Amino acid sequence: MVLATVGLLLVIGILLAAYFYTTDTRRKKVATCVTDDCVAFGQELSAAINRAADPCQDFHAYVCGKWDDPSRQVSTEDRMRVAALNMAVRDVREDTSLVGKAAQFFESCNRAATDLKENLRQFTEFRQSLGLTWPERSTLYLKHPLDIMVDLALNWQMNFLFDINTIVVRESPTLLILRGRLDSVWEQDKRNPRTPEQYEVYLSDYCEILGVSRSQVKIKTADLIQIENNIVEAKIDFLYDAPRQDWFSLSDLDGKTPTLPAGTTNSSTGPVTAQ
Repeated sequence: MVLATVGLLLVIGILLAAYFYTTDTRRKKVATCVTDDCVAFGQELSAAINRAADPCQDFHAYVCGKWDDPSRQVSTEDRMRVAALNMAVRDVREDTSLVGKAAQFFESCNRAATDLKENLRQFTEFRQSLGLTWPERSTLYLKHPLDIMVDLALNWQMNFLFDINTIVVRESPTLLILRGRLDSVWEQDKRNPRTPEQYEVYLSDYCEILGVSRSQVKIKTADLIQIENNIVEAKIDFLYDAPRQDWFSLSDLDGKTPTLPAGTTNSSTGPVTAQ
């Protein structure tokens, strides 16, 4: 009787052990990420919560209420830059074959002075292709600013006041126009604005690169600074403005791009959505 009881308990124990073992192995294991990047991202998500909002009334406002806070972008950008530099150093240490590439990159920096003439030639051709001929030529021959911004956004993925991408909506090609981003160069100028004296040096260096005299720039330094400030303020105003979406035909742009022949933008190319 005792042996039978012990045997039964032993069998039950084996079955329970087998059950818990198989259940544990089949159960999805949840791992916790504790790397610096995961911790930083968790802090980003936590900082985005607007605890003043009632999640039962507006869950989106509670979860993402502070996501567009511009003060958080600087720390995020700096963290990404440091992470990229650390990744480059780690790759070189782990793969000795990359040391040669690092040396080539260093040599290219030393060779930059000898490549200056060719770089300036390409830069001049690029500016001329866009129609940016000031200050070498009179402003009477300049393209409309909107034409240049569309060219930069669509062909070069360079946002000035907006981005343009081509997408397919219901088998129809569509241009998606998005509000421009505030890139690091603009942010740097906003955080550390140049003094009039520094801007004058910057302008003189630019004229020297173009091979033109400072006297050809028939506009005051203070006016140029004000124009740049107006552009940055415009980017900031609609960058953090309430989003909205509008649809219109490409032909509607004919009247807004006067230097392009009428009909260049037409409805057959597809609709446009602007956000």
